[in-house]
Amino acid sequence: MNKLNEAKATPVRYTSELSIAVTSYSKAGETANNKMGSSIDVLHAGGAWWTDFISPKSEGSTATPEHHDAITADIVAGFSAADRKLLATPTKSLDEEVKVVKRAVQMKIGAYRGALAKWLKNRQEPEAKADKTRAPQQAVAKTGDKVVDEANALVAKATKKVADLQNWMVNNLPEATSQETAKHATGMLNAISTH
Repeated sequence: MNKLNEAKATPVRYTSELSIAVTSYSKAGETANNKMGSSIDVLHAGGAWWTDFISPKSEGSTATPEHHDAITADIVAGFSAADRKLLATPTKSLDEEVKVVKRAVQMKIGAYRGALAKWLKNRQEPEAKADKTRAPQQAVAKTGDKVVDEANALVAKATKKVADLQNWMVNNLPEATSQETAKHATGMLNAISTH
């Protein structure tokens, strides 16, 4: 396999099948991000608390064991038929390789529960996360030159605005969107601070 960069052309190995696969992947990601965001909106508007997604055995949980089981059932309902069947199969009846697969599927339940708790918490308690991520305030050094001091003050103010924007995005946008947008905000921050 030749891995050299074909400088001025799309490589022959990049077939239309691969092109379709890349488009399909990005389209699925966009669809998933939009659906996840709207699900969080529905949960928030419907009165779900982020603490409903914490195990009832943990401190701070607002879930009863029955509520916890209902959420688990709802998460599993979104899995493939094969994964649901595997979860319903007694672990002792499985061989070692399949036990590993079942464990991975069980871990997905916790991952989804944790993601729901995280996004609801970001929506319901944005100040908690914002306080942790806020950049420390830095004093603007005075040079004695009125123009330079004024420019430095404007840079400090712009830097704070960009940091506040990044915090707002982390707390209010779906993760993939906030990460992508934060890259642009970081670029703005770098441009401001280097001039």
